[in-house]
Amino acid sequence: MILREGEGEGEGEGVEMLKRDVDPFGRLLELDVLGSFDFFTNSVCLNNITPQDFEILKNGEFSMQLKVVPLAVHEYTHFLDATSSLWGLRHLVKMNKGYLSNNKLGGEEVDFYWAKEFLDHVKSLRLPDYYTLIQSGADSSRPWTFDISIGSQFDQRGKVSDKPVLFSWFKNGYGQPLARSPLSMVSLLEASAMSQELLTELGIVNSLDADAKVVEMHRLQEKSLSFLYNHHVTEYTVCVHILANHLQCSDIYTAFRLVSVVVRVVLNFPLSLFVQVLDAVNVEEIFGIPRGTLLEIVLGRVLKTMILVFYTI
Repeated sequence: MILREGEGEGEGEGVEMLKRDVDPFGRLLELDVLGSFDFFTNSVCLNNITPQDFEILKNGEFSMQLKVVPLAVHEYTHFLDATSSLWGLRHLVKMNKGYLSNNKLGGEEVDFYWAKEFLDHVKSLRLPDYYTLIQSGADSSRPWTFDISIGSQFDQRGKVSDKPVLFSWFKNGYGQPLARSPLSMVSLLEASAMSQELLTELGIVNSLDADAKVVEMHRLQEKSLSFLYNHHVTEYTVCVHILANHLQCSDIYTAFRLVSVVVRVVLNFPLSLFVQVLDAVNVEEIFGIPRGTLLEIVLGRVLKTMILVFYTI
């Protein structure tokens, strides 16, 4: 649902109550200030949009289209992923069990743990800040390079667990470190939403006449590249970086189109098929490691465990 100023209990009171309740965990990133999707309630908030903006939008004004439509598409992509994909249906089941465990809704003491499980589920969508490292004052000159590493997550008691986490280490054109970003559920969900947002902006620009399109296309490309190579927001872009580098894809729009398809497949992939695909993975070919060595066996186990754990979030 879209919450606008003045709707709910009193003049904007319902919106403010919702924001106070969900901001600590429900939003994926602190960057979500223009709009946000809350995974506790499946609510869409277009914080930066006013009722007057919608009135202007009716007239087809170009700048208002760029302000409203891509933002709305971004947040509603989160809604679709969280409600219509196989992962989204599992998310809804956890949400339903969590809320129905409330004793005011008929839940009993033995059901209360479902509320805690749902809370942990939503919080796990984005890993804590300490998994992300950002080099302050770094020169983010292009082209970037990246390396992949694997580590272990801390459990809820602060102990190192056997739950793996995949990191992408980004470096600038001089080989200097920029950021380390974990590949988590937020990475997938934001790759999906950012892809649709960017492609929507591209469609709006393509609707202009020839002369105006040249100017606006240049602006859009510069904006998109600046965002893609901003090492402070690699949580949004890590998936498209990895895909573009592996495929040697230099076109940003093609890369985002491809990553949106890949993410949609992942969100709808049954766990049983994941196991079959992982059993067919040739680790020695991927990593260039001789078959049967201890490293090949360990990496194979880690890879399978990592994807299974990642998918069962």
